[in-house]
Amino acid sequence: MKSYQFKSKLMDDIRSGRLGPGAFIGLTRELSARHGIPQITINRTLNELVREGVVERIRNRGTFVSRRYSPRKRLRIGIAFALPSVRDASLQFFSAAFQIFPTYAKEVLNEAGYDRFEFSFDDLHRKDFDRGLKLDGLLLNTAMLDMNTIPNLLDKPYPVVSVQQSEPIPYLFHQVIPDLPNGFHEMAARLRENGINELTLLFLLEETQMTRMKIFRLSAACHGYSSEAFRENSTDCLSGDFGQLAGYKIGCAALKTHTPGMTYFSTSDILSCGVLSAFFEQKLKPGIDFRLISFDNLEAEGLLPFGRPVLTSVDFPKRAIIRRAIRLIEEETASPSGETHIIKMPCALIERETFFCQRQKEPL
Repeated sequence: MKSYQFKSKLMDDIRSGRLGPGAFIGLTRELSARHGIPQITINRTLNELVREGVVERIRNRGTFVSRRYSPRKRLRIGIAFALPSVRDASLQFFSAAFQIFPTYAKEVLNEAGYDRFEFSFDDLHRKDFDRGLKLDGLLLNTAMLDMNTIPNLLDKPYPVVSVQQSEPIPYLFHQVIPDLPNGFHEMAARLRENGINELTLLFLLEETQMTRMKIFRLSAACHGYSSEAFRENSTDCLSGDFGQLAGYKIGCAALKTHTPGMTYFSTSDILSCGVLSAFFEQKLKPGIDFRLISFDNLEAEGLLPFGRPVLTSVDFPKRAIIRRAIRLIEEETASPSGETHIIKMPCALIERETFFCQRQKEPL
């Protein structure tokens, strides 16, 4: 049994009344043996439920259902994610960068015991796509929005929450997005702390990465970086490529003007993997011969093309975004505000080998 399955089963028992208010759930070692899950995982799951107000933990006595817990309404939530097509060679990048959004949304909805309904892009082109379902909310990514789907969503009586874009979109939907300016401010500050006054910018000539680069330039300007501090190395997207091949191409081009100790910023971890492949072929040592900062923190999602986490990256907090988006649906369902919310989730700088630093920061 996996941790999310343990949490889901426990919540089912609590909601159904099999475990009522004040009921004894068990000791950590007993729950670990019963469900075949390490004690550290049991503790982490139970501590999450403590924060959510579902259970109480008493030292030397065990874990109990909180007497103050009141089960929530069983919500009916739709999810709609348009994802890019993928080749087998790009599957690991696809899973870490894109598939994580719908996959984790399903996990969270299962944990909460909510009914889930999945919709395709073609479904949303029909105004009555949700007929008879009595939805309480809809979670989607911006790739689902076009001039045909937007009118079909604007008059829905339930909250619609959009995720996965880099900055706010001009539509009347709730949005939960990464706080890129905050993350890039932290990055620029660290560059200044390390006496780095020049930077080479690596990016693809496509909308998402160019938007990230624009936000970074604005954030860096707040730390005294002028346009003269930056050099650019970019390329068009390659057919059928998620960015790794383009990154390798950019990396090879960058090597032609590279000098020891140069610092680079890439707008995508996938692009950065290609850049690193080119650099490693020339036996360059990260943090010594070059410094590279990226965006996305895909290594935290298990993308390890070099066998271990090496890439310093501004985190794209995908799991936190999904949890906050679902919580927003819960809040708007319980007490409609009549407001359109744009919520920005913090983006931390995760420092690893590709950036020399005096302290190492890894996600908890």
